[in-house]
Amino acid sequence: MGREETGPGVRPQWVLRTLLGGAVAVGAVAMAASAVTLAELGHAVGWVQWDGRLSWSLPVAVDLLALVAGAVWLSPGMTARSRSLARGITLGAVAGSVALNAIGHLVESGDMKVTPLLRIAVSAVPPLVAALVVHLVGVVLAPVPGADHGQDQAVELEEQREAATISAAHDPADGTTADRHDGTTARNAPAPQPRPAPAPDAPVRVPAAPAADARTAADDTPAPPPVPAAAQTGPPRVTARLGDRPDDSQIWERPAPVRDWDRPDLPADCAPGTEPLLLTPDQSRARILWALQNTDWTQKRIGEFAGRSASVVNTRKAEAIRDGILI
Repeated sequence: MGREETGPGVRPQWVLRTLLGGAVAVGAVAMAASAVTLAELGHAVGWVQWDGRLSWSLPVAVDLLALVAGAVWLSPGMTARSRSLARGITLGAVAGSVALNAIGHLVESGDMKVTPLLRIAVSAVPPLVAALVVHLVGVVLAPVPGADHGQDQAVELEEQREAATISAAHDPADGTTADRHDGTTARNAPAPQPRPAPAPDAPVRVPAAPAADARTAADDTPAPPPVPAAAQTGPPRVTARLGDRPDDSQIWERPAPVRDWDRPDLPADCAPGTEPLLLTPDQSRARILWALQNTDWTQKRIGEFAGRSASVVNTRKAEAIRDGILI
């Protein structure tokens, strides 16, 4: 047996079991006593069909209406409109049960006679109860306005936070940028920088020989020495050399893409290696639960991993928290 938690605000388990058992016993006895009185009242006003069994429809209609409406009223997951309507129906059903029980005892003891007005009032109870139950069910099952819109807004805010994180990863000093990871390929590594080609030797200008028929007196002067390469003012010409090819062993090779569903640590129920579009509903649910428990992925990436939308992932996450699978 597990050790019970103790401390402020923690109730012992035996106290909760005692309260629950006592509440069930008291409620059952009280409803049984009320049912007998209301059945006698129904029999007195003329509900004697089916060998008197029809008279038991009065306590079922009144007391069970109070029980169902009270359950809706106290349920935490109901809307404000549903709880407000259920509260009114519960209080009205309890007040009606009290009044009908009092009238039933008066009729049974002979202190009150069955009049046509009493028959009309009691006969109006079943259709009134049916109308209230139908109205309550319609309000409870009505779609909540703005629920889908709120869920879409949550997904949109998550995508905006992801985009802001990627923008913050940009480094203006070296110009590197973090790429968005779509869950199907490996993260992009920086491209390899090419080896700089060695600077070629600058050519030396050689003056052309003078023509034989253009000799003058100035041709007798000695020719000036050639200008060194460092003293040239014009830009040197760069020529390509076919022999300066980089070694193939020094070229960086990009790793093969790694997809999320090809991870070696995936369990068998997640169908490792299977495309998301080919998954069964159980396999998609298993992938979502595995990703929520073992990774810090966004709901969009988990949806791509399981072949479902981010809204479905959000719903599965809420169900797992409710069932105690996630904390």
